[in-house]
Amino acid sequence: MSSKLLRAWPCLVLLFLVMTPSWLAAADALSLQEAETLAVERDPTQARYQATAAASRDDAEAAARLPNPVIVGEAMNLPVDDGLRLDRTPMTQLAVGVRQTFPRGDSRQLASARETTRADAEGARADDAVRQARLGVRRAYLEARYQSQLLGLLDDKLDLLADLRDVSEREFASGLGSSQSVLEMELEHDRLQDRISATYAEESAARAELARWVGREAAGRELDTTPPSLPSPGEDDVTSHPLVRAQEALIDSARYGVDLAHQGYRPEWSVQLGYGRAPGARGMGGVDRLSAMVMLDLPLFDSRRQDSEVAASRHRRDAALFALNEKARDLEARRVAVEQRWRRLGERDARFSERLLPSAHANAEAAEQAYRAGTIEFSDLVRARITDVQTRLDALRVATERLQTQAELLYLWGDAQ
Repeated sequence: MSSKLLRAWPCLVLLFLVMTPSWLAAADALSLQEAETLAVERDPTQARYQATAAASRDDAEAAARLPNPVIVGEAMNLPVDDGLRLDRTPMTQLAVGVRQTFPRGDSRQLASARETTRADAEGARADDAVRQARLGVRRAYLEARYQSQLLGLLDDKLDLLADLRDVSEREFASGLGSSQSVLEMELEHDRLQDRISATYAEESAARAELARWVGREAAGRELDTTPPSLPSPGEDDVTSHPLVRAQEALIDSARYGVDLAHQGYRPEWSVQLGYGRAPGARGMGGVDRLSAMVMLDLPLFDSRRQDSEVAASRHRRDAALFALNEKARDLEARRVAVEQRWRRLGERDARFSERLLPSAHANAEAAEQAYRAGTIEFSDLVRARITDVQTRLDALRVATERLQTQAELLYLWGDAQ
C-alpha cells in the first residue's frame, strides 16, 4: 500500500462513517409506493369480501347438486297382542329402501347461478376495497409528508421573525423605533409559535391515520424526501367502477331470483326403491318383495304462495335496479366535482411554479442586494424573506391538495392503462 493511500485511509473511513447514516436513512425511508403495498396487504376489508365471495362460490357448487338420498326403513303389520314377534303372521313385513328427491324444474341451476352472481358482487366489492385502501393511504401519506415539510418551513419563518423582532427591539432601544413595532413583532412571533405547536399536533394525527393503513412501525419511519408521484387518472365512465359492477351483479342475482321463484309452479318429485321381506311367510312363495314408488308434489292449491314469492322477487329486482341508478348518479356527480377541483388546483399549482415562487424568490434576492447597498432597512429585507417563505407554504399546500384530489380521482376513474 502506497504512502499516499495510507495517509488518505483515515479520511476515507471518516467519510464513510459520515455518509453511512444518510444512506441508511434514505434506504429506510417510507415511500408512497411501499405504503400503498402495505395498506393493500394489511387491509381486512378486501379479505372479508374475498372470503364472502369464496363462500358464495362454494354455495353455488353445493346448490347445483342433488339433495342427499334418504334411507327408508319400514316395519309393517306387527302383531301386538302377544309380543312383537316378527314370525307369527305372514302379513308382517320388513322393508328397506332409498329415496331420491329431484327439486322443481331448473331450480338447482338457477340457485347455483344466483350464488355465482353474488360471488361476483363480493369480488367487485373487494376491488373497491383495494381502491379505498389506496385512496386512504395516499391521503394519509401526503398529509403526513405535508405536515413534516410545513414544520421545516415554519421553523425558517420563525427564525426570520426572531431576527425582525431583534431589529425592532434594537431600533426601539436606540430611539428610532416605536414600542408598537416591538409588540407587533412579539405578537407575530408568538402566533407563529402557536401555529407550530398546532402543526405538531396535526402531524401526529396524520401519522396516526397513516399507521391505520401501514402499521405503527412503518408509520414511525422517516418519509421519503423524493416528491411523490401518482398515476394518471383513466378516462372510463362510472359504469366500470367496482361499486357499479357489484350492483350490476346483484341485479343479475335478483333476476335469477325471479326465475327461481317461477320454479315454484313446477312439481317436485321423488323416486323410491325398496326391498321387503315377510319373516312369517316361510314356505309360502313370494316372501322377497321389490317395490318402486314415484311421488309428485303438485302445486295445485298454493298458487297464492307462489304468486307472492314471484312478486317479492320482482320487487327485489326493481330495488336493485333503483340502487344501481342511485349509485351511478352519485359517483358521476362526485367525479365531476373532483375533476373540476383537480383541474383548478392544477392551474394554481402551475401558477405557483411558473410565477409566484420565482417572483417571491427574486423579490427576496433583490431585497438582500438593496439591503447590502443600504437602500432599504433590515426589516424590509426580513419581510421580503417572510413573503418568500409564505409563498412556499402556500405552494406546498396547493401541491399537496392537488395530489390528494388526484388520489380521489384515481379511486373514481382508476389508473390509466
